[in-house]
Amino acid sequence: MVDLTYQMVLSTVQTTGILVGIVYYVMNLNYTRKNQEQTLLTRKTTLFQQTIGSLMNSSFGIKNISLLNQYNPQSFEEHIELTKKYPEYGEAWLWIINSLEVCGIYLKEGVLDIGMFARYVPWWFSDFWDRYKPIVLEWRKIHGPSYMVNMEYLIDSLHEYFEENPELAP
Repeated sequence: MVDLTYQMVLSTVQTTGILVGIVYYVMNLNYTRKNQEQTLLTRKTTLFQQTIGSLMNSSFGIKNISLLNQYNPQSFEEHIELTKKYPEYGEAWLWIINSLEVCGIYLKEGVLDIGMFARYVPWWFSDFWDRYKPIVLEWRKIHGPSYMVNMEYLIDSLHEYFEENPELAP
């Protein structure tokens, strides 16, 4: 027959309490981790919507994209002439390339994911870069090697992503 003593009962209660505490702690850590992941995803989504929304979905963004599509210079010299003749074209150009530069910085720093850009109007990014790459490279000769490198990083990253995921390629 087992003789229960006060010391054995106390020891069993203490051990059970410690085990319950450990289980509670582990469950709390998992809950906190999942909550942090969800918060980070929400922040990334909000930032993406703010960045791309102002670039592509706002009336200001649509107007600027339309202006660039309307004039569509074929050379650097023609681009310079357009910026002199039509100040609104120059403003649209600067606004769009600076917006894409910021997107490239967010991507490079890991704040945003390339998959987000690849799924949202991927044809536009490629088309824009195909049309304006020669102009950006000419400006780079004037302003130095760091001119719009983050925008180029964004576009290069998209091309790499499409090579790895051809089903999403434009």
